Amino acid sequence: MKKHILIIEDDPIMRLGMNHFLTSQGYAVSSCTGSDDEANVIETTRFDLIITDLKLPNCNGLEILKKTKAVSTKTGVIIITGYAEIKSAVQAIKEGAFDYIAKPFSNEELLIAIDRFFKFQKLEDEVTYLKETLREKIEFENIIAVSPAMKDVFDRITSVA
Repeated sequence: MKKHILIIEDDPIMRLGMNHFLTSQGYAVSSCTGSDDEANVIETTRFDLIITDLKLPNCNGLEILKKTKAVSTKTGVIIITGYAEIKSAVQAIKEGAFDYIAKPFSNEELLIAIDRFFKFQKLEDEVTYLKETLREKIEFENIIAVSPAMKDVFDRITSVA
């Protein structure tokens, strides 16, 4: 299943360039200009990753970040900007952005950030799965059963799970 990426960028050349490059890399890509419609797009469509410019005509990337995290904590956000400042980078990361990239950047630089996010997301999913599995296993070990019939029941429950 293709990963779905939303690009929010007001510069048409940058937006179309990223759209074309990411599509050629096998991603499903949607894009918008940073007008008022992105709030509806974020709320109605599930995206795996959002790449947004920091400075947009009607809002900014930090507002997009907050809206995204309110809708889905699993959706990643990468902020790109032509006005890179340490203060805004720190704020973006504190508020949950996965990465902060200064323009101009190469396609490879963008692709590395995207790959890092999806690898990080996969590791988080594995950790969650392993914690749940461990918790279930520990729950059965804390139940004391002496009779062979009860041990058989626990074995069956474990194999079904």
